[in-house]
Amino acid sequence: MNIDWQDLFLKPSGRIGQKEFWIGILILFVAGLINNYVLAGMSQAVSGIVGLVLIYPGYCVLSSRFADFGKSPKLALLPYAVMAVGFLVMLIGGVTMGGSAIAGSDAGAAGGLGLMALGGLASGVGAVIWFVFVIWAGVAKGDPAPNAYGPPPADPTAKA
Repeated sequence: MNIDWQDLFLKPSGRIGQKEFWIGILILFVAGLINNYVLAGMSQAVSGIVGLVLIYPGYCVLSSRFADFGKSPKLALLPYAVMAVGFLVMLIGGVTMGGSAIAGSDAGAAGGLGLMALGGLASGVGAVIWFVFVIWAGVAKGDPAPNAYGPPPADPTAKA
């Protein structure tokens, strides 16, 4: 197999085929499982950092696949942006709730809890968008000819 691993996980431009895409997604899925179930048990801080680091390779794989069937690679930013907004709203809600609870304001604490719920919902919506995008990118046929994002990818599983 002739996959350029550095391009696959670190280069958000160019085009990749379906096989390369699914291999990349599988590797990122396994890395996510290891992060969530092994590293998180040892250190939440390390797990959080690794989780943030895994976003970029995920974006690279998804954006390169979008480019293969003529969609803007920037479209791959959408689920990550929705999840990030959701996380920030949850964070603001948590700070508001904590500060209000310390100050003795039940109404402020309830408002903070509402923000946390809204942020959680937004993060969930972002995760659903990401899942739909992965399925879409994985089943869509690539452009057989060169497109605005480059020539069609070579089959990475072909024997040289």
